[in-house]
Amino acid sequence: MTNLRYLLLSDPDIAYKVYVITSTDYVSRVMEDLFKLGIFEPVTQEVKEKELEEIKEYVKLIEQAKKVYDDITSYIKQPITIEISEVPMDIRGSIEDIYRKLFADLSAIKIIEDEISKKNRKLEINTLLKQLIEKILEKYPNADISILQYRGSLYTIETFIASKQSVNLLKTKALSIITESESEKYSVITALFLNRDYEEMIKTLPSDIETVNIIERYGHKKLVEVLNDIAVEIEDLKKYISASINKIDEILKKNINDIALLKMLLDVEYKKIEIWKTTLSSRYLTTVVGWIPKSKIELVIKNLKHLPVYIMYEEDPNPPVDFNNLKPFKPFELITEMYGVPSPNEWDPTPFLTYSFIFFFSLMFADIGYGIGIALAAKYILPKFVDNPKSLGFRRLQQVLYASSAACIVLGILSQSFLGSLLGYYLPIPRLLNYLDLMSMMGLSITIGYVFITIAHILTATKYYKLRDKGGALSEIGITILLISGAQYLRTYLYNYFRVYIPIIPVIYEYSLWICLVAIAIIITGKIISLHGLGALLWLFDVVGIIGDIFSFIRIAGIGMGSAMLAEIFNGFIVGAFAVGSEINIIIGVAAGVLMAFILHVFNLAVSAIGPFVHSLRLCLFEISSKFLEGAGRRIQPVKIVIGSMVLGPTKL
Repeated sequence: MTNLRYLLLSDPDIAYKVYVITSTDYVSRVMEDLFKLGIFEPVTQEVKEKELEEIKEYVKLIEQAKKVYDDITSYIKQPITIEISEVPMDIRGSIEDIYRKLFADLSAIKIIEDEISKKNRKLEINTLLKQLIEKILEKYPNADISILQYRGSLYTIETFIASKQSVNLLKTKALSIITESESEKYSVITALFLNRDYEEMIKTLPSDIETVNIIERYGHKKLVEVLNDIAVEIEDLKKYISASINKIDEILKKNINDIALLKMLLDVEYKKIEIWKTTLSSRYLTTVVGWIPKSKIELVIKNLKHLPVYIMYEEDPNPPVDFNNLKPFKPFELITEMYGVPSPNEWDPTPFLTYSFIFFFSLMFADIGYGIGIALAAKYILPKFVDNPKSLGFRRLQQVLYASSAACIVLGILSQSFLGSLLGYYLPIPRLLNYLDLMSMMGLSITIGYVFITIAHILTATKYYKLRDKGGALSEIGITILLISGAQYLRTYLYNYFRVYIPIIPVIYEYSLWICLVAIAIIITGKIISLHGLGALLWLFDVVGIIGDIFSFIRIAGIGMGSAMLAEIFNGFIVGAFAVGSEINIIIGVAAGVLMAFILHVFNLAVSAIGPFVHSLRLCLFEISSKFLEGAGRRIQPVKIVIGSMVLGPTKL
């Protein structure tokens, strides 16, 4: 089934990065064998110091990732087992992505942890303060807040929070200790001071002693009321701390798979880095690095097995690619490459464009004589204008023209055109294509455009489905439905005005208007998913663009009819020259007619051939390929040892 698909679309041959490690003495032989194969694109190797610097940067990344891993796993309180089912293709990229993500989340955890630490300290102090008040209330049930903070003319009562190391300073300055409550870290103490001693002490108070300022916090109240306020604060603090711990657990839970994957990658990469450092720093070993298409790696291993080499290869997130088409389609890779090289996750449309280009070109230049003329020009005239007619690129261009000229001859037979009607009149077959009938040619061109644009949008919808782009897939499905149902709805109009014949599909024809409205709704939905609010406006351009794309194919009729009409005008001149010459002598008449036919039809061939070529390319590249091909890939550029003609001296323009 895959081979059959290669008759319509192919997959590019993705290149792998290959490392060939060998003794310094064998480097020249390894490079020579690789270049003879013609499939190896070397990657420029800088001096080893730079290679080691790159490795040092990577080692630094690994060490940073390891530190983040150690820090974040320190918050995991219970053992947990995570199953890793797949190793990412881009290990370094994955480590960088996970490191950045975990670093940001670890920073968030540390901020939360800092808040928890502050709240725990406040909770501990409030608990001590609560205990202190409870002690006072046991002796003085009706006491108010002045027993904890009071300022008189001779005496001051103040409540302090102090570290265990500094609490003795308060005790030595106080006249009396009213009450005290303590934990492992802190003491809350209420003491009586002479005003002069208090003022002197406050000026030199160390940083680990602070006043509670209980009146400022709770106002003038009974101690029972203050106790209730503190109890509420304690509950709020406990809830906040519990919620913060849950936040940390949620962050860990969200990242647990990434943490497990990072651990696995770090275990592997530490070993690999050590191997690479040893290899690259050795003065006896050299690493040859380059790109090789995946399908050719076995060939490289086979051809280098007689040398003392060790070959490693790996996938890369952004590799070059090579075309991977069946032999008949290879010349037409020139057309695809004019638009762009398929990226690794795209189809290569070369087979489809092969059929399209040949078909469009032959429709625009359907004549037996002109088809023969194009083939002869490609063989004998074009080589005069290039530096190296034996180059692969030029030979492929010739093959494109040969195939196109053959199609021109076939359609020339079907349109009964051999230098127009000059010789076509005598072909013993009925005319199936009439290039002098404007309406039928316009109808044919629009029908062709409709078919090819529909196919292009079906391929685009399939592409988006493969990429799991829900918005893009919905939009393209809607456009495809609109193309099918819209043609049914406008069937009569298209035939009356453009002679476009659309066969009836009974069920769709009956409900075509409603199906069109549903299709537009699908397009709008897809655009909103892809572009959000902007999609609610831009869908209109897609719908209107369909009409422009289809009517762009009218150029087939215009260019085809232009060359055909010019041929008929010239044929009138030729017949006139023959008639005038024949009045003198029949031989003169024939000679005049033949000479005139040669000059005028060669002229028509010269001025008209470029149009079909350029406009066929335009239809292939901008009306068809642009729908489903981004062309953002890079083609592998292997170094080859080529035996053949060499061009020396000034080159031709």
